[in-house]
Amino acid sequence: MTEPIRLHSGTRNVDVWIPQDDFDGPRPLLLMHDGQNLFRDADSGFGHSWRVREAVETLRDLGRPLPVVVGAWNTGGTRAAEYAPQDVYENHPDELYGFLGEQQHTPLLGNAYQAELIEKIIPLAKEIADISPRREDVAIGGSSMGGLASLYALTQFPETYGTALCLSTHWMASTENNARHFIDMLPNASEGHRLWFDHGTDFLDGEYGIKQDAVNIALARKGWAWPQVQSRVYVGTGHSESVWAARLPEILRWWLKGISE
Repeated sequence: MTEPIRLHSGTRNVDVWIPQDDFDGPRPLLLMHDGQNLFRDADSGFGHSWRVREAVETLRDLGRPLPVVVGAWNTGGTRAAEYAPQDVYENHPDELYGFLGEQQHTPLLGNAYQAELIEKIIPLAKEIADISPRREDVAIGGSSMGGLASLYALTQFPETYGTALCLSTHWMASTENNARHFIDMLPNASEGHRLWFDHGTDFLDGEYGIKQDAVNIALARKGWAWPQVQSRVYVGTGHSESVWAARLPEILRWWLKGISE
Protein backbone atom coordinates (compact mmCIF):
# COMPACT_ATOMS: atom_id res chain seq x y z
CA MET A 1 0.00 0.00 0.00
CA THR A 2 1.12 3.52 -0.70
CA GLU A 3 2.02 5.85 2.15
CA PRO A 4 -0.01 8.95 3.05
CA ILE A 5 1.36 12.26 1.81
CA ARG A 6 2.02 14.77 4.57
CA LEU A 7 0.75 18.29 3.92
CA HIS A 8 0.19 21.26 6.23
CA SER A 9 -2.64 23.69 6.88
CA GLY A 10 -0.85 26.32 8.94
CA THR A 11 0.56 24.36 11.87
CA ARG A 12 -1.89 21.48 11.39
CA ASN A 13 -0.65 18.26 9.81
CA VAL A 14 -2.83 16.89 7.04
CA ASP A 15 -2.32 13.36 5.71
CA VAL A 16 -3.65 12.49 2.25
CA TRP A 17 -3.79 8.88 1.10
CA ILE A 18 -4.49 8.04 -2.54
CA PRO A 19 -5.29 4.38 -3.34
CA GLN A 20 -3.03 2.66 -5.84
CA ASP A 21 -4.87 0.99 -8.70
CA ASP A 22 -5.54 1.32 -12.42
CA PHE A 23 -8.49 3.67 -12.03
CA ASP A 24 -8.08 6.97 -13.88
CA GLY A 25 -10.62 9.61 -12.91
CA PRO A 26 -12.16 11.46 -9.98
CA ARG A 27 -12.51 9.55 -6.72
CA PRO A 28 -14.83 9.89 -3.73
CA LEU A 29 -13.42 11.78 -0.75
CA LEU A 30 -13.39 10.62 2.85
CA LEU A 31 -12.40 13.47 5.15
CA MET A 32 -11.69 12.46 8.75
CA HIS A 33 -10.89 14.15 12.03
CA ASP A 34 -8.10 13.08 14.41
CA GLY A 35 -5.89 12.44 11.40
CA GLN A 36 -2.93 11.30 13.50
CA ASN A 37 -4.93 8.22 14.50
CA LEU A 38 -5.87 7.04 11.02
CA PHE A 39 -2.94 5.42 9.28
CA ARG A 40 0.03 4.56 11.49
CA ASP A 41 0.09 3.07 14.97
CA ALA A 42 3.25 5.07 15.66
CA ASP A 43 1.44 8.38 15.05
CA SER A 44 -1.65 7.49 17.06
CA GLY A 45 -2.00 9.02 20.47
CA PHE A 46 -3.20 5.68 21.82
CA GLY A 47 -0.82 3.28 20.09
CA HIS A 48 -3.42 1.84 17.69
CA SER A 49 -4.57 3.47 14.48
CA TRP A 50 -7.88 3.15 12.63
CA ARG A 51 -5.97 1.32 9.86
CA VAL A 52 -7.99 3.19 7.28
CA ARG A 53 -5.88 2.02 4.36
CA GLU A 54 -6.54 -1.59 5.23
CA ALA A 55 -10.27 -0.86 5.58
CA VAL A 56 -10.42 0.78 2.16
CA GLU A 57 -8.54 -2.12 0.57
CA THR A 58 -11.37 -4.47 1.61
CA LEU A 59 -13.69 -2.58 -0.73
CA ARG A 60 -12.02 -3.49 -4.02
CA ASP A 61 -14.74 -6.06 -4.74
CA LEU A 62 -17.27 -3.25 -5.11
CA GLY A 63 -15.80 -2.51 -8.53
CA ARG A 64 -15.89 1.25 -8.10
CA PRO A 65 -13.28 3.94 -7.43
CA LEU A 66 -11.79 3.74 -3.96
CA PRO A 67 -11.81 7.00 -1.98
CA VAL A 68 -9.04 9.44 -1.32
CA VAL A 69 -8.70 9.67 2.46
CA VAL A 70 -7.77 12.97 4.08
CA GLY A 71 -6.91 13.06 7.77
CA ALA A 72 -6.83 16.44 9.51
CA TRP A 73 -4.76 16.09 12.68
CA ASN A 74 -6.19 17.57 15.83
CA THR A 75 -4.42 20.37 17.65
CA GLY A 76 -4.21 18.72 21.06
CA GLY A 77 -5.26 21.23 23.69
CA THR A 78 -7.99 22.85 21.59
CA ARG A 79 -9.38 19.63 20.08
CA ALA A 80 -12.71 19.70 21.91
CA ALA A 81 -13.22 23.41 21.21
CA GLU A 82 -12.61 22.84 17.49
CA TYR A 83 -14.83 19.79 17.29
CA ALA A 84 -17.67 21.47 19.18
CA PRO A 85 -20.91 22.26 17.30
CA GLN A 86 -20.45 25.95 18.06
CA ASP A 87 -23.75 27.35 16.80
CA VAL A 88 -25.70 24.64 18.61
CA TYR A 89 -24.18 25.61 21.93
CA GLU A 90 -24.08 29.37 21.45
CA ASN A 91 -27.60 29.61 20.08
CA HIS A 92 -29.00 27.74 23.09
CA PRO A 93 -27.25 29.40 26.04
CA ASP A 94 -29.69 27.96 28.57
CA GLU A 95 -28.54 24.42 27.73
CA LEU A 96 -25.42 23.27 29.52
CA TYR A 97 -22.45 21.83 27.70
CA GLY A 98 -19.10 20.68 29.00
CA PHE A 99 -15.76 19.26 27.96
CA LEU A 100 -13.13 17.33 29.83
CA GLY A 101 -10.16 18.59 31.77
CA GLU A 102 -8.40 21.82 30.89
CA GLN A 103 -10.44 22.28 27.72
CA GLN A 104 -13.49 23.18 29.81
CA HIS A 105 -12.71 26.91 29.60
CA THR A 106 -11.45 27.09 26.02
CA PRO A 107 -13.43 29.41 23.69
CA LEU A 108 -15.44 27.51 21.10
CA LEU A 109 -13.62 27.20 17.77
CA GLY A 110 -15.96 24.92 15.86
CA ASN A 111 -16.88 27.38 13.12
CA ALA A 112 -13.28 28.30 12.38
CA TYR A 113 -12.32 24.64 12.20
CA GLN A 114 -15.16 23.76 9.84
CA ALA A 115 -14.21 26.69 7.62
CA GLU A 116 -10.59 25.50 7.58
CA LEU A 117 -11.68 22.09 6.34
CA ILE A 118 -13.62 23.66 3.47
CA GLU A 119 -11.36 26.56 2.56
CA LYS A 120 -7.91 25.08 3.12
CA ILE A 121 -7.76 21.34 3.72
CA ILE A 122 -10.02 20.05 0.94
CA PRO A 123 -8.34 22.39 -1.59
CA LEU A 124 -4.94 21.09 -0.42
CA ALA A 125 -6.04 17.54 -1.16
CA LYS A 126 -7.40 18.53 -4.56
CA GLU A 127 -3.98 19.84 -5.54
CA ILE A 128 -2.55 16.31 -5.46
CA ALA A 129 -5.58 14.06 -5.99
CA ASP A 130 -8.40 13.89 -8.53
CA ILE A 131 -11.46 14.23 -6.28
CA SER A 132 -15.06 14.09 -7.39
CA PRO A 133 -16.96 17.41 -7.21
CA ARG A 134 -20.26 15.64 -6.51
CA ARG A 135 -21.69 16.15 -3.03
CA GLU A 136 -22.83 12.54 -2.76
CA ASP A 137 -19.22 11.39 -3.23
CA VAL A 138 -17.95 13.26 -0.16
CA ALA A 139 -18.16 11.86 3.37
CA ILE A 140 -16.86 13.33 6.60
CA GLY A 141 -16.28 11.13 9.63
CA GLY A 142 -14.88 10.83 13.10
CA SER A 143 -15.42 9.39 16.55
CA SER A 144 -16.45 10.78 19.92
CA MET A 145 -16.18 14.59 19.65
CA GLY A 146 -15.21 13.88 16.05
CA GLY A 147 -18.66 12.37 15.63
CA LEU A 148 -20.19 15.65 16.75
CA ALA A 149 -17.89 17.55 14.39
CA SER A 150 -18.93 15.34 11.46
CA LEU A 151 -22.63 15.94 12.05
CA TYR A 152 -21.97 19.65 12.54
CA ALA A 153 -20.16 19.75 9.19
CA LEU A 154 -23.36 18.59 7.53
CA THR A 155 -25.30 21.46 9.12
CA GLN A 156 -22.71 24.03 8.06
CA PHE A 157 -21.83 22.87 4.55
CA PRO A 158 -24.60 20.58 3.24
CA GLU A 159 -23.67 21.56 -0.31
CA THR A 160 -20.22 19.96 0.14
CA TYR A 161 -20.85 16.86 2.27
CA GLY A 162 -23.24 14.10 1.26
CA THR A 163 -22.67 11.78 4.22
CA ALA A 164 -21.68 12.15 7.87
CA LEU A 165 -20.12 9.13 9.59
CA CYS A 166 -20.54 9.62 13.34
CA LEU A 167 -18.95 6.88 15.42
CA SER A 168 -19.47 6.77 19.18
CA THR A 169 -20.84 10.30 19.01
CA HIS A 170 -20.07 12.12 22.25
CA TRP A 171 -23.59 13.26 23.09
CA MET A 172 -22.46 13.56 26.72
CA ALA A 173 -20.90 16.93 25.80
CA SER A 174 -24.38 18.47 26.01
CA THR A 175 -27.93 17.89 27.16
CA GLU A 176 -30.52 15.69 25.49
CA ASN A 177 -32.51 18.80 24.59
CA ASN A 178 -29.43 20.33 23.00
CA ALA A 179 -28.95 17.18 20.94
CA ARG A 180 -32.49 17.54 19.59
CA HIS A 181 -31.79 21.17 18.74
CA PHE A 182 -28.77 19.93 16.83
CA ILE A 183 -31.00 17.75 14.65
CA ASP A 184 -33.16 20.76 13.83
CA MET A 185 -30.15 22.34 12.09
CA LEU A 186 -29.74 19.51 9.59
CA PRO A 187 -30.88 19.91 5.99
CA ASN A 188 -34.21 18.41 5.05
CA ALA A 189 -34.14 14.65 4.67
CA SER A 190 -35.54 15.06 1.17
CA GLU A 191 -32.22 16.56 0.03
CA GLY A 192 -30.69 13.10 0.12
CA HIS A 193 -27.91 13.36 2.69
CA ARG A 194 -27.00 10.20 4.61
CA LEU A 195 -26.13 9.65 8.27
CA TRP A 196 -24.33 6.86 10.10
CA PHE A 197 -24.45 6.68 13.90
CA ASP A 198 -23.14 3.95 16.15
CA HIS A 199 -22.00 3.27 19.68
CA GLY A 200 -20.90 0.42 21.89
CA THR A 201 -22.26 -0.66 25.25
CA ASP A 202 -19.14 -0.63 27.44
CA PHE A 203 -17.29 2.09 29.31
CA LEU A 204 -17.90 5.62 27.92
CA ASP A 205 -19.90 4.28 24.99
CA GLY A 206 -22.35 2.75 27.44
CA GLU A 207 -23.50 6.29 28.32
CA TYR A 208 -24.48 7.22 24.77
CA GLY A 209 -27.51 5.00 24.21
CA ILE A 210 -30.21 7.12 25.85
CA LYS A 211 -29.27 10.30 24.00
CA GLN A 212 -28.73 8.48 20.74
CA ASP A 213 -32.24 7.04 21.07
CA ALA A 214 -33.58 10.58 21.54
CA VAL A 215 -31.65 11.70 18.46
CA ASN A 216 -33.07 8.79 16.44
CA ILE A 217 -36.61 9.78 17.42
CA ALA A 218 -35.96 13.43 16.53
CA LEU A 219 -34.58 12.37 13.14
CA ALA A 220 -37.59 10.17 12.43
CA ARG A 221 -39.96 13.02 13.24
CA LYS A 222 -38.17 15.14 10.65
CA GLY A 223 -38.48 12.48 7.96
CA TRP A 224 -35.09 10.78 8.25
CA ALA A 225 -35.47 7.00 7.93
CA TRP A 226 -33.61 3.80 7.07
CA PRO A 227 -31.63 3.29 4.85
CA GLN A 228 -30.82 6.99 4.69
CA VAL A 229 -29.97 6.81 8.39
CA GLN A 230 -28.15 3.98 10.12
CA SER A 231 -27.96 3.77 13.92
CA ARG A 232 -26.07 0.71 15.08
CA VAL A 233 -25.28 -0.67 18.52
CA TYR A 234 -22.16 -2.83 18.86
CA VAL A 235 -22.74 -4.86 22.00
CA GLY A 236 -19.68 -5.54 24.11
CA THR A 237 -17.52 -2.82 22.55
CA GLY A 238 -16.13 0.33 24.13
CA HIS A 239 -14.46 3.56 23.15
CA SER A 240 -11.13 3.10 21.39
CA GLU A 241 -9.32 3.23 18.06
CA SER A 242 -9.11 -0.56 17.88
CA VAL A 243 -12.90 -0.82 18.20
CA TRP A 244 -13.52 1.77 15.50
CA ALA A 245 -10.93 0.15 13.22
CA ALA A 246 -12.77 -3.16 13.50
CA ARG A 247 -16.07 -1.76 12.26
CA LEU A 248 -14.71 0.73 9.73
CA PRO A 249 -14.82 -1.68 6.74
CA GLU A 250 -18.56 -2.20 7.30
CA ILE A 251 -19.15 1.54 7.59
CA LEU A 252 -17.20 2.43 4.46
CA ARG A 253 -18.93 -0.33 2.51
CA TRP A 254 -22.33 1.12 3.50
CA TRP A 255 -21.20 4.57 2.40
CA LEU A 256 -19.76 3.58 -0.98
CA LYS A 257 -22.57 1.15 -1.87
CA GLY A 258 -25.08 3.95 -1.27
CA ILE A 259 -23.45 6.39 -3.67
CA SER A 260 -25.61 6.74 -6.75
CA GLU A 261 -24.03 6.11 -10.11
